[in-house]
Amino acid sequence: MRRDYRYIFLGASCFALACASQRPEECLILEKDEGLGAEFCDALFSGPVISPAGEGAVFYQECIRRKIMTEESAARGEIHLPAVHMVLNRMVLDAGIHILFRTQVIQTKKTADGIRILTVCNARILQFACSRIIDTRSGNFAWIRERDPQARFFLGANLYAPEIPADHIGPCPVRKGFLPGEAFLHMPVTENAVSDRGRLMRIFEDRAPCWRRAKLLLVSGTYAAQCLPIRAAEDGCIRIPGAGFGNPFQAWDAGLRETEVFGA
Repeated sequence: MRRDYRYIFLGASCFALACASQRPEECLILEKDEGLGAEFCDALFSGPVISPAGEGAVFYQECIRRKIMTEESAARGEIHLPAVHMVLNRMVLDAGIHILFRTQVIQTKKTADGIRILTVCNARILQFACSRIIDTRSGNFAWIRERDPQARFFLGANLYAPEIPADHIGPCPVRKGFLPGEAFLHMPVTENAVSDRGRLMRIFEDRAPCWRRAKLLLVSGTYAAQCLPIRAAEDGCIRIPGAGFGNPFQAWDAGLRETEVFGA
């Protein structure tokens, strides 16, 4: 297994995947979980979508062909987000992108010839070397909030709701998905806490009578972030939270257009 790359991305975000597809042999993506595009797909959250121009439109059009959304529903942010994984998987395989899943970064260290990254992967210690780290993870609420004080964070849930009688359940906004009966519940949070899943479930259990036919299918294990595009350089690392692009398609398009992280 290769241990030396020119660029190492942290987080298999839509932005990181598209960016690495420009130079797949020079890039490695380290992902702590097993999913792609988790900042949108696993977080069950996306803003409204306008079709990207150029190469970025391929992703958008494939989701329409696969009946994951329509142009009209995408413009309202109504997307069958779990199925976006399928399209991302195909594009990543086609591009030959190098990804290591279930990998936790435990240390980064600058050296005379670059950066060393110490990781744990499947109970093994692995060390990698690179010239530059691009951190696209969106889970550091405090760091994001410092740079965008208006940033908001949510824990999401997937619902089956034959009708959507209101736009909230308690304090939680509800957004319609694309499939019949599909809806996403988003509980605002200030910091992630072990009690958040239980709190969201209690809010759903205490829902108003008009929501009684709704069923809770899944509570997300990934928090959603809604923030402005952010970019900062720190000690040989460029931080670009993938959630800052608003939806999977704009994030993918931005990655395809990215040049700065490669020093261009």
